[in-house]
Amino acid sequence: MIKIVTDSTADIPGTVLAKENISVVPLQVFFGDECYRDWIEITPPQFYKKLVTSEYHPRTSQPSPDDFKKIYQKIAGPGDEIVSIHLSQQLSGTIHSANAARETLPDLKINIYDSELVSMGTGIMVVEAARAAKRGADREEIEEVIEHYRRNTKIYFFVDTLKYMYKSGRIGRAKALFGSMLNIKPLLTFEQGLVTPLEQVRGQSRALKRMLELINEDFQHRKSLKMALVNAADEEGAIRLKSVLEAELDIGETFISAVGPVIGTHAGPGVLGVILSPAY
Repeated sequence: MIKIVTDSTADIPGTVLAKENISVVPLQVFFGDECYRDWIEITPPQFYKKLVTSEYHPRTSQPSPDDFKKIYQKIAGPGDEIVSIHLSQQLSGTIHSANAARETLPDLKINIYDSELVSMGTGIMVVEAARAAKRGADREEIEEVIEHYRRNTKIYFFVDTLKYMYKSGRIGRAKALFGSMLNIKPLLTFEQGLVTPLEQVRGQSRALKRMLELINEDFQHRKSLKMALVNAADEEGAIRLKSVLEAELDIGETFISAVGPVIGTHAGPGVLGVILSPAY
């Protein structure tokens, strides 16, 4: 049997994790000397409240090889194989820790994959890999699923400010936009595992309108789309956006997820994003 593992930055809702039998290795968030396991010891609402009130700017840490080793040993029985899918290695050393754990477990079949994505971009890929495993797919077919979503998933998002990405060093190709005029909302995406700018728009309402225009240009003729709406403490905004997009596109399945504490550390508050891919 093939067992699926990911990390907490996939931001997959807990109900989906349980239903699809997905195991998660958490990253960590620090406020000063206080350490919290992502999604376990600090939830998104708790994190965004603390982000505003704490005297410390948060920082994050990847899981240790031992964190991975414990999960791999826990879930793998005789004859089992593990498929472990993680956020872009351009953003984190998480995959390095997974590889280090694999080297200490030579008797287990462990296959590690870079999603080249983040948040529910990774999450959709992981969920579909888990569903394929439940159907009895072999590793080669699951690899085809992973490659499909790696190649066809597109992330659109905007942030209130780039300062959090800049401080954490995760700003990628958007660095050139840092320091732009007040109230400019950069529309961003991911390409080759890096944050990449799409456009700059003045004001949130215009940014949202332009994001919808770009989404329609890219996906209006595609069928049976997988969609995830990710938000930093703005589930109502995500639900409104869901209604708009489901009226305009052929959506087969929708997920709504909070941006978790680790991703929120680097993106900051005020994130709203749409992740889309044709179904495999």
